[in-house]
Amino acid sequence: MPLIVSPPIAVIADRAGAVSSDELNKSIDMTITKYRYDNSGDELNGYVDVTPVPRGTLILNDVNEGLPPTVERGKIVALRIMEQVRKTEDLVNRAYDQSLVMSYGTYYAKRDWRTVPVEPDGSAKFTVPALREIYLQGRDKDGREVFRMMSALQVMPNEQLSCIGCHENRDTVPAVASRLTDAARKETYQPKSPYWFLKREGNKELPDTRIFDYPTIVQPVLDTYCVKCHNGGNAECGYDLTGDKTRFFSMSYDNLLGRSRSYRQHDMTTGKMLPNEAAKGKPLVHFFWLLFTPSSVSEPFITGSYASRTRNQNGEQRKTTG
Repeated sequence: MPLIVSPPIAVIADRAGAVSSDELNKSIDMTITKYRYDNSGDELNGYVDVTPVPRGTLILNDVNEGLPPTVERGKIVALRIMEQVRKTEDLVNRAYDQSLVMSYGTYYAKRDWRTVPVEPDGSAKFTVPALREIYLQGRDKDGREVFRMMSALQVMPNEQLSCIGCHENRDTVPAVASRLTDAARKETYQPKSPYWFLKREGNKELPDTRIFDYPTIVQPVLDTYCVKCHNGGNAECGYDLTGDKTRFFSMSYDNLLGRSRSYRQHDMTTGKMLPNEAAKGKPLVHFFWLLFTPSSVSEPFITGSYASRTRNQNGEQRKTTG
């Protein structure tokens, strides 16, 4: 089965919600309640990542600098370090405008280098793998993605790279500091891995356990909590969430992203969802199609969990893992 890595996810079940039936919404809510597969708290209290790769250091002065007022100070408590993995094959015999076929949306595999904390004053200081294309996701206390970098950064081995903020105007200069930031007063943070990840580290069948891989990360959750009812030709609400193979992907992946009509097009200049697309309501599982991904600075709350239709039984949006 091909590698499936889009949308950028921790757990796709955590982004699911009502489709056409309250039953599906209820069953997914029960799954989220029982199985918090990954959150920033688990990751920050995990074991130190000792993967032998060259590293540099990233110093962030204030994550809130450059973000709009809709992001309250203290909202972002962690940053996830992501790598966009370079391709090694030519694009031939395309499907979904890509080859090798990766997913519905992105052309690239994503590698997770773990989550690091943001201090109360918005600062952070942590190591990142060198000589790689890295981007960051700002996450709230429940692990949901608040915003993401739509560009990338790179560091050389042992290099220190500093940032003023996130998405600040490029003409911004750092203020004269009258005091050290909270992060500057501490040792450089070494990213940690959650303890559940040890199971993946021990799986010799996975060539790279850091790659987001739908069959081995997401499908086991669905197998445990969903497929008892959502399987076969008479699946509840008509949604088959099994891992049975389809032409390119699987029944659950095709149902959650394709059959649910989850795709929403955003304005490629402003990044905002087009009015006729927004009128359809929140998608079941929000994702970008890379061919028409906005080229602007990413607005907060327009991707991932916050943009997906995941609600608890009180009608409030679920606290999911982004």
